[in-house]
Amino acid sequence: MKGMLLERDILLDVAYTLLKELDVKVSKSTFSKEIKSHPDYPSLLSISDTLKYFGVDNLPIQASPASLEPNMLPCLVQIQHKEGDVLSIVRSINGSNVSYLNPTTLRYSSKSLESFADICSNNLLLVEPTLSAKQNHDRESLLSDRQRHVLNTVALLLVPVLTLLLTFYLYTELGSGGWPYIAYNVLLLVGATATMLLLMSSLHVDTSLVKMFCGSAASTSPCSQVSGSKGAKLFGHSLVLLGGTFFLGSLLFLILQAAYAPVSYHFLFFLNVLVVPVIVYSLYQQAFVLRKWCALCLIVQSVLVLQLTVGFYDGWIQQIIFQESQVILSSTLIVCLSFVYLILNLLVPYIATVKKEQQKLFRFERLKKDPTMFQDLLSVQQPIVNENKLLGFRFGFPDAEINIVKVCNPYCDPCSRAHAILDEIIDRNDNVCLQIIFSRPNNDQHADTIRHFLSLSRQYDQSELKAAIYDWYLSDQKDLRSFKEKYPSIHAEKFDHEMENMQQWCVDNDIRYTPTIYINGRRIPSFYTVEDLKYFLL
Repeated sequence: MKGMLLERDILLDVAYTLLKELDVKVSKSTFSKEIKSHPDYPSLLSISDTLKYFGVDNLPIQASPASLEPNMLPCLVQIQHKEGDVLSIVRSINGSNVSYLNPTTLRYSSKSLESFADICSNNLLLVEPTLSAKQNHDRESLLSDRQRHVLNTVALLLVPVLTLLLTFYLYTELGSGGWPYIAYNVLLLVGATATMLLLMSSLHVDTSLVKMFCGSAASTSPCSQVSGSKGAKLFGHSLVLLGGTFFLGSLLFLILQAAYAPVSYHFLFFLNVLVVPVIVYSLYQQAFVLRKWCALCLIVQSVLVLQLTVGFYDGWIQQIIFQESQVILSSTLIVCLSFVYLILNLLVPYIATVKKEQQKLFRFERLKKDPTMFQDLLSVQQPIVNENKLLGFRFGFPDAEINIVKVCNPYCDPCSRAHAILDEIIDRNDNVCLQIIFSRPNNDQHADTIRHFLSLSRQYDQSELKAAIYDWYLSDQKDLRSFKEKYPSIHAEKFDHEMENMQQWCVDNDIRYTPTIYINGRRIPSFYTVEDLKYFLL
């Protein structure tokens, strides 16, 4: 399973679709971050481990689709597709028909079981969400993703909506005689879209639209090779940036100067005539220098040619008359083009820098999550002084191979978050034992809380005590009085000796912050978090 490399975008999209199918409450940004930081991304192993991280148990098997039972669905399958070997989801099998996910469109399709068997490699990943997977631990990120989606949608629709309003205005003012201007608007919008896709391709941003036009991943597509070549510059300026400036700046100009239509169109047409040499230069570069054709570049050049055709057909060249109003138009056009060029010139390098930093972070995370690296670093960490398994209390199998010691404070928020993660680990891994030791109390209330915990550990069995401690740490309001009413103690002991032993142990081990975590007698490296342990222990 580790050696099966899959196309990155499809792997991420299909795996996240599976999480939604299983009703796992996690945002796409969080899932993307975790899977991309896996040491073996992109592979089936990276999916398997990341699904486990989010509470979805899974099992890779070799089986034919016909052998799947209803309780095994949905499941991940590897199929042959025009993109190569990719992942899909089998959602249901009804009689002789299979409902499966089209990995390109992310929509479910139906195929006969016999036809589906021809494209299925029989590599399956059975999945089963645990109780923790259904809990919404990613509420803030989900909300942030929704807000980002709304903002992106508004940004994407802003220019088309404004162009539509401009078109409607022209139609009401000019009637059927306004069709050349409406056609010009549509061409500007198509050109702006194509140049934005070219910019995305040059930044190696993979999208389904870029792949549709360029035929492969953004980083290796002819589009990025052509747009990133030395010949794709004019006097040191990127032709893609200049193209984006022309189309977006022209749309902004026409929207702002709608009151001057159709004169503003005739004036702008003069700029169209000036860019004819650029069209010839770009075609020459693709045909004779690079000997590669960029589909998006050809769309842009076709748009420019069609704009010239519309203008010459309607006689705009004869209507370019330099008069007083042209001073206003020329000033506005210069401002619009300069503004758009400045924005793009700032935005594109910024996005490129962010992507580079993300790649550095992912490389670091992949190295950090390598099990061998973790064990090597753990082996040289500070060992426990005076190991004492009788301190505090323990959960899990006493003779487990993996022993975790958590030093915590009853009122520490990071301890609460850590406890939820460790509780999940011991629930899902029978080979882990968790020992909880309390640090020196800050005041009498803290000491009283620890005493009550120790008292409960004497009267409750492990499952009851585990539920009580979980209840304490996961409650927003840590009220000792209410907790005592819910979990009363029958012991009158003060547990002073146990408290002193724990305090002395914390002094001996130089405990300066909580939570402090040890695994098999070694303190975890400082740049690892409790959450990282899920990768190694689940």
